[in-house]
Amino acid sequence: MLFYFYAFKDPTKPLVKNTKTLASQPFWRMQPAYRFGKFYFTDDPTDAATGRVKIETHRLTAELSGSPVKVGTLSDEVFTFKKAGADLRMSGVLIEETGGFIVWYAEFPTSGAAPEARYRVMYGNETQFRDSALLRASDKKLDQSSFVSDKEIGGAAEPGKVGFWITHFYTTSAGTKLQVVGKIEPGCGTLALCGSTCADLSTDIAHCGKCDRACGAGKVCHAGACRSAPSPPPCDKCVCIDGFTTNACSESAACVHICRGHEPH
Repeated sequence: MLFYFYAFKDPTKPLVKNTKTLASQPFWRMQPAYRFGKFYFTDDPTDAATGRVKIETHRLTAELSGSPVKVGTLSDEVFTFKKAGADLRMSGVLIEETGGFIVWYAEFPTSGAAPEARYRVMYGNETQFRDSALLRASDKKLDQSSFVSDKEIGGAAEPGKVGFWITHFYTTSAGTKLQVVGKIEPGCGTLALCGSTCADLSTDIAHCGKCDRACGAGKVCHAGACRSAPSPPPCDKCVCIDGFTTNACSESAACVHICRGHEPH
């Protein structure tokens, strides 16, 4: 399957395009979630080896440069969830302000046990998802087709700065299908939660060594202590996707932070 990527900085100029052949073809068609220069979308194909339905979540990264913008390399990472004794269906994906993201889905055990709504989180500074956690267990078994026959209803969420609102289905003991809504506050993993921000206390100039201890002008945070900053080497200047330019280096954390406010909404 080809993924078509279109971009522009100046609305008076033509759109530019690039394509990427995905590692696997999405079974569901969904609008990708976009954040921090990356696109996320998720689907539930059948695993050829086991015959069980699994979850595949794609993270597509696009390299943008120049003005007018040019679309460079597109890379596709695929995160797969599967379970030998269950089908995993109806997944959703969201990304929060800290760069962490969540995937939630329904798990249908082949043993005949009642289905469960579950979720998994990966923090912004990590490369693998944490183990799954329970959102809501159903009280009675219900055939999968009763859940997935309407594929327009898979789940919805609204992210906060360090948290998600997600929704999915479950069944009561009478067999009635209802929706559960939960606020998931996964925290910051190996980082520290400072107010509503995930911070690395060893390098964060606003939270150096502990929350809210900021380094002064011309200082850097190294190993949790504020120190004089070395002279910076020459670098390419930061250019945001809308053409806004700053004096920060293009690969710096400052560039990422500044350009978050210049992403399309």
